[in-house]
Amino acid sequence: GEEMKKFLFDRYARSKGTIHGSGFGLTLVKAIIESFNGYISVKDRDAKDQTKGSIIIIDLPKLISDDSS
Repeated sequence: GEEMKKFLFDRYARSKGTIHGSGFGLTLVKAIIESFNGYISVKDRDAKDQTKGSIIIIDLPKLISDDSS
């Protein structure tokens, strides 16, 4: 929920439950995205949406190539 979102991208962050892992996944994803001057955020689903989970938004800048070569 809201409490987990505060720590979601922190190293070693893991949800409680049966999911196993080191807690590096989203920390690494965030670092890679930020190295490309992008950002990642998490949004709750609409209250009317009955599916579980969250929406992950990744925004990366457009690549402008130099075709002069």
